[in-house]
Amino acid sequence: MTENLHLTTVLQLRLLKPPTVLPADMAQVIVGQTGPRGVPGPPGSATTVPVGPDAISGHSAVACGPDGLLIPADCTTSTHLGAVLGLVADAYSPGEDAVVQTGFVLEHAGWSWTPGPVFVGLAGQLTQALPPAAIFSQVVGHALSATRVLVDLQPPIHIT
Repeated sequence: MTENLHLTTVLQLRLLKPPTVLPADMAQVIVGQTGPRGVPGPPGSATTVPVGPDAISGHSAVACGPDGLLIPADCTTSTHLGAVLGLVADAYSPGEDAVVQTGFVLEHAGWSWTPGPVFVGLAGQLTQALPPAAIFSQVVGHALSATRVLVDLQPPIHIT
């Protein structure tokens, strides 16, 4: 069975051989004008999220609240199950844009971790031992040394 295919011209191309001077309107499309440099964004695997009504401590786990604002993550709060976004390295005040990160090494001289998993604890704190009232368990990183954690967010596990 033979099928006929009908093509219509959608785009017309013209080859120009060097040295060719391009018309001014064509050169602008190719080269464009350089605009002002924008504000630097967060590093890879990071995003900015506005902080909710409570301040966020540095070196802590954070979650997305029901209003879409950032709140300290807490393993004893059922609405935080599945809402943990990552960790913040710095402290933030209400209304500020916080840089939330995953996939990076976070270091703090005040820590004394044992190598192994690090979990979401109470009120944004990180822990290696869940509190008895925990509703869910979520690994947010792995302690590489006493003062360094490789942030690696894992899915939460509901505790029944």
